[in-house]
Amino acid sequence: MGNQPCCGQPNESSTEIAGHQVTDEVETTQPKTEIEDRVAVPRPPPPEGWSSVPVPVQQPAKAPPATTAPIQQPVPAPPAMTDGAGGVVITFETKKKEQKNILFKKRPLGLGLSKSLPLVVNNVLEGKHAKELGVEEGWVMTMIKGAKLPDTFKDAKQTLAEATEVLPMTG
Repeated sequence: MGNQPCCGQPNESSTEIAGHQVTDEVETTQPKTEIEDRVAVPRPPPPEGWSSVPVPVQQPAKAPPATTAPIQQPVPAPPAMTDGAGGVVITFETKKKEQKNILFKKRPLGLGLSKSLPLVVNNVLEGKHAKELGVEEGWVMTMIKGAKLPDTFKDAKQTLAEATEVLPMTG
């Protein structure tokens, strides 16, 4: 066998390996495999006006962060005094949903309150302390001495009575 191609012509680039003649030359008479056909076939030119250069895909714009209505936090009450000299802070929510801290310094408060929760100011008595401090009908009592009102009417009423009993009684 030697270093001769199968057709009997010597070729410097052919070699015999394991009884088969191997050459560096490519025979064009053998059919190409399916993969070779796909790779070897040139692509048609792009349609007129199209670019053969890849165009980067534009990322969608990020949506602005969702906005929500601000959560109204209760206005922190100033330090509450329980000795009667400094007073008792009661926090109300106004009709405009604002938090108001009112410092009561004497009794009677002069408030007419609802008979159930929430404690709504039904009446502000003329010439009494609540009227002097600017409390208005329709306001809702939300905290006493910086603490949220209890969940039951009975407990809320008792908390109000205990907190204000230290205040001095005036006419």
